Amino acid sequence: MSADADRTLATLGEVLGGDTGAVRFRLWDGREWPANGEPRVTIVLRGPGALRAMLWPPTDLTLGEAYVHDHFDVEGELEAVFSLADA
Repeated sequence: MSADADRTLATLGEVLGGDTGAVRFRLWDGREWPANGEPRVTIVLRGPGALRAMLWPPTDLTLGEAYVHDHFDVEGELEAVFSLADA
């Protein structure tokens, strides 16, 4: 297990708490957060800098640019991701 993956899991827990609705995150090392439940969508983080690329800097384009540059992918029902906006 890598320190980068551990930090990413800790950050997800701090930012989103335990309530992600029907969304799960899968890290590049195969670990998933949260580990329980059945998601409608999984956000696949492709590497240690993926979460940061998705969120920083906080602009209107950051998330789209991270997707275009293949920092993450989405598996499942894309509409379910919008439940994270409330979190």
